[in-house]
Amino acid sequence: MKYLLSVIILIIYSNNLLSQCKSELSCNCEKPFYTYTFPGTGHKLILCGSMDKMAKESIYASEFFIINVFKKDTVIFFNALQNCRIDRKGNQALNIVETKKLPFGKDNSWIDCDYVKYSFTEDRNSKVVVNKTIILKVPAVDNNFKKLIYGKYEELIKEKIKMPEGISYEFLLLALNGDRKARDILFNMKNKLKLDGAAAEDYSEAIEIYNKYERNLK
Repeated sequence: MKYLLSVIILIIYSNNLLSQCKSELSCNCEKPFYTYTFPGTGHKLILCGSMDKMAKESIYASEFFIINVFKKDTVIFFNALQNCRIDRKGNQALNIVETKKLPFGKDNSWIDCDYVKYSFTEDRNSKVVVNKTIILKVPAVDNNFKKLIYGKYEELIKEKIKMPEGISYEFLLLALNGDRKARDILFNMKNKLKLDGAAAEDYSEAIEIYNKYERNLK
């Protein structure tokens, strides 16, 4: 319930901010943290909002807008839950990679994984085109890992313990490796284990990632 409420608040806040930007082209756009210029036309995209860090070749940000100065409209909004890496060296397109922190590292360690790539280009009518591609690299798993995760889940069911943080991502990893049983468990987990707090957030995000990944393969 708390997770649902926080999502609703975020949506309302984002929509209000988006409306403000569409009408005023504001959102700190007097001082955008990055400007991209399309080759050929010279038209500009300005990035306005919250910048986390600037490096030599990349900018790290979340909760920001991309505004088309030529058309005077908002192209896209990245919310506070979308952590992005903005490529500063792209010539033919503005490239942005959304990252997710997932237990996809060595021994299930949590690492920042490249998730979705956004490429912004211009068509012949100077309309900004956004191409989205899932670029998540799924690590392979061995039988020992499968046995461990299935055993953990069976114990949770047996003891009627509420869903712990992380287990939905572990079944996501199995499912993305083609394990149909793990996929079925992932989608039915909400009916078997009690969901609340951070575990509920994990579960919703795991389902979203699986669905996007599957659609990208078709």
